[in-house]
Amino acid sequence: MDIGRAMQKGVLKKIKENRKGLLHTLEATIAFMMVTGFLVFVMPHINTANSKTENIRAHVYDGLSAMDSAGTLRNLAAAENLSGIKSELNSTLKTPLKFTVGMSKSNISHGTIYPKPGAPEYINYTADKGALDSATISVNYINASDPSIYINGTLLKQHSGDYSGNEEILDISSATQTGENSLMINTTNDAKISYSLLLVESLELEKPEENINIITVGYIMSGNETTFSPKEVRVYVWG
Repeated sequence: MDIGRAMQKGVLKKIKENRKGLLHTLEATIAFMMVTGFLVFVMPHINTANSKTENIRAHVYDGLSAMDSAGTLRNLAAAENLSGIKSELNSTLKTPLKFTVGMSKSNISHGTIYPKPGAPEYINYTADKGALDSATISVNYINASDPSIYINGTLLKQHSGDYSGNEEILDISSATQTGENSLMINTTNDAKISYSLLLVESLELEKPEENINIITVGYIMSGNETTFSPKEVRVYVWG
């Protein structure tokens, strides 16, 4: 099966299994971003699929699916135990393969802030630029006049007049730096603004060898009923 369709199948399967509502919608959004990141950064380095590579992808995906059904994959991914995922998958696969594993994880924080004239509000977060796939902030201007957003001292977005009732999603990936980061939000009224800050980062057990044909398989898992933590496990196969 095509890797894009396989990953989408996993996304849709997990979305259907989870509850409806805000968590459902946000997890679907993050899953889409994970797939998009995969397509942008990984797919250009993968050769066009043939029947052999398609069979390998299906074989690995089925192994990951079996681990997920047993609860093993979810537990190992929650602990970010990449060596454990590799060991368990190696014992699950009926046909031995040479591979390594990685994963993409999400970190979301949200809240409501109340900036006032001359008294901006700050949203602080830390990041590892080297591992960062994407960083976005969703802003809901419940009650806000002349809002402006700065990241690490640089103007990110500005609006004039009464901007109450508007929402927007801002990509802050390029402006995010390793270590401490700070978003500052100014308004000219006693405002009320809610936000959701999303960071998606990648982890790798070891980098695949260069100058070899790599087959990459991604498997996306949503969070459980109480935890908002969708993750994507990636398997890099070369033999």
